[in-house]
Amino acid sequence: MQQPNSKMLIERRFPVRLGQKVELLEDAYRTEKSANWNPVSAIPWGLLEVNGLEQRNRDAARLMWSRRLWVAYGYLSETPATLIRLCLELDRPISPKFFLTVRNTQEACHIVVMQRMAEAYGGYISKPASTVYASTLNLDLSRRILHADTSIDAYVLAHCAIKIGVEAILYELHQNTVKNKAIATALGLIADDKRRHAAFGWDFVEERLKFWDDADHRVAEDEIARAFDDVIFSGYLTPFLAASGVADEERTAEDFSSIAGLGCANEIQQRQALAEFLTVTRKRLSDMSINIPSYRVV
Repeated sequence: MQQPNSKMLIERRFPVRLGQKVELLEDAYRTEKSANWNPVSAIPWGLLEVNGLEQRNRDAARLMWSRRLWVAYGYLSETPATLIRLCLELDRPISPKFFLTVRNTQEACHIVVMQRMAEAYGGYISKPASTVYASTLNLDLSRRILHADTSIDAYVLAHCAIKIGVEAILYELHQNTVKNKAIATALGLIADDKRRHAAFGWDFVEERLKFWDDADHRVAEDEIARAFDDVIFSGYLTPFLAASGVADEERTAEDFSSIAGLGCANEIQQRQALAEFLTVTRKRLSDMSINIPSYRVV
């Protein structure tokens, strides 16, 4: 399928300005650097206890971790694209650019962990069985962020603050459902990273609000609506929100993994957590004069 052309900004580098900093984002960058971890040594892999599991549960965990990796893999292009877009924008502070360079290394750690988990349970699955679900995951967000007509501020709000915010609450929820030390440690490290990455998105946009006019607020509302439709309620972040027939295998895998205590919350728990997140988020956006509809999750 032929991809549409991306309308790219033209780089205008000089004069190079390194003194433009945002203290809140500088703090985020320093915290991010100190939070780096090693996916091999930080997790007690010897405690994973795979051998005693029923084959059905092994297969379920294998697919569950593979699905998580399919989503995480997208950040290997999305985060650098966001960084490039900020570098192409004139007179943008250096602080968020530094932050994103560190964020991408942590996203690589997530991928290593997810692949090792999937391999431990029987082998990483490289793609969804459903071509419809594969197309749901193939959003090509890096192309969208690099398009000059896409508002970088609105994109960061929708995809860093909100999308990653949803991931953070889901990974924290998953962590709270498991007793195995290796799985809990892995989920906790990923959840901690996601919380900081989402907080960066909120801090970034709140610093930018003073430059916005009414049109910017409406653009933000449109970008958030797109993120809800294409990502949050499409099954991208959890198969429980996919339409019937789109991610049925992945949904079953999460059901079995939840029952077996292998690091996945059940559907009711996930929907409830998402509903609570949306309530808080709608209020936070309203305080920024950004209005979104009420979404029914439970």
